[in-house]
Amino acid sequence: MTVQRIKLAMEQASKEPPLIILPDVDARMEGNKQQKLPVAILFPGQGSQYVKMLAEVKDLEPCKRLIDKANSILGYDLLDLCLNGPEEKLEETKFCQPAMFLANCCALEKLRLDQPEVVENCSATAGLSLGEYNAIWFSGMLSFEECLKVVRVRADAMQEESTRAPQAMISVAGLDLQVLEGLCEKAARQVGEIADREAVCKVANHLFPKGYTCSGDKPAVEKLKGLCEQEGALQARYLKTSGAFHTSLMEPAGVKLLKALRVRVTDMSFPRVDVYMNVRGAPQRAGTDPREINYDLAAQVSNPVLWSSSIQEMRKNGITDFYECGPMKQLKAMMKRISQEAWEKTTSVPV
Repeated sequence: MTVQRIKLAMEQASKEPPLIILPDVDARMEGNKQQKLPVAILFPGQGSQYVKMLAEVKDLEPCKRLIDKANSILGYDLLDLCLNGPEEKLEETKFCQPAMFLANCCALEKLRLDQPEVVENCSATAGLSLGEYNAIWFSGMLSFEECLKVVRVRADAMQEESTRAPQAMISVAGLDLQVLEGLCEKAARQVGEIADREAVCKVANHLFPKGYTCSGDKPAVEKLKGLCEQEGALQARYLKTSGAFHTSLMEPAGVKLLKALRVRVTDMSFPRVDVYMNVRGAPQRAGTDPREINYDLAAQVSNPVLWSSSIQEMRKNGITDFYECGPMKQLKAMMKRISQEAWEKTTSVPV
């Protein structure tokens, strides 16, 4: 009787359309590709913060949820710091990085409310330095809570390393990269040794053609500032950021960061969009193993940020429209130096 019932069921099933248990993976991927927009969402980094940021979005429901989560995780009122300062405290790395991460997230939620189709169907994302963690969160690789916890580890570790010896950072414009790198080496040689090691002075951020930031030991950076002015730089000014970020002096912070990322591997997902990484100036594609991306994140704190290359690669790969989600409009200002066409298609979503 059982055999007869099975035969009858098979006979009936053969007359019906086939039941697809799993979709064709290749077809699904191709369909998703067709739905994607040639859009990238960008996030600024440390240096774009200002007192009173979040004032316009703090009452939006999705932003309120993020603010409450942030306060619970950090154990202090981050919104109050963003709104009321004091500015000196907001500029401190250990407070500034979580504040910027939260502000960038809220800017994305604002964009999601206004233009949900852009957020849901964009093709790529990137963030400048600290902003790279917003890109990781947006890609779906880590939740807001876990990402903020990693940001706190990063901020505390970089703050600690920046206080081991006097450090500084300057913005330089108007010099070719090769010339600037030579001046950095010259400045370090002139200073010689600091605490039984060679002085450090390096190009830290490649922001736009002939636009860079340099960081390292304060005496070496002071020398570099004078050398740049002698060389005819259009600009050589100190930044409020006081750490030797994106140089070898931050390598211990990178080790701590990698440990924090590794313990969260089981909570990570494959990114759903291409993430253009600072250390590569090129993308880690959607679906990349998070463990590989973790190495890029850890290396970023002690290696140059290749922002200009990232934007140029996006344009080569078909990205035409950009949305800057975060305080101020610094990324759009830099975009004008990278590509006039891209600048015209860059929209800022400030908070």
